This record gives sequence, C-alpha cells and structure tokens, in this order.
Amino acid sequence: MTTDGHIPRSWFRTTVWYPALEKAQIGRVRIHDPRHAHASWLLAGGADLQVVK
Repeated sequence: MTTDGHIPRSWFRTTVWYPALEKAQIGRVRIHDPRHAHASWLLAGGADLQVVK
C-alpha cells in the first residue's frame, strides 16, 4: 500500500479492527467505544475531569 504517510480509515478497519473484534469474539464495537470506556474508568477512579478531557 502506498500512502502519503497516513493510514487510511478503511485499511485500518478491515485489516486491524474487524479481525481484532472477531478474534476477541465480541460484537460490534465502534472505534471510539474503548476511548469513552477508558474516560469513564478514569473518572470513576477519581481522576480530574479537566485532565481526562
């Protein structure tokens, strides 16, 4: 694959994301779901909201 230095979204989704979800045997997970979950865990653990933002 020849690019200008960035990883195309479709390549990442089909080559990395979907195979990882299949291997983990979990259902549909959007790419930003882990980010939101992590932020919730940080806040639940007492992290400052401004730092998490």
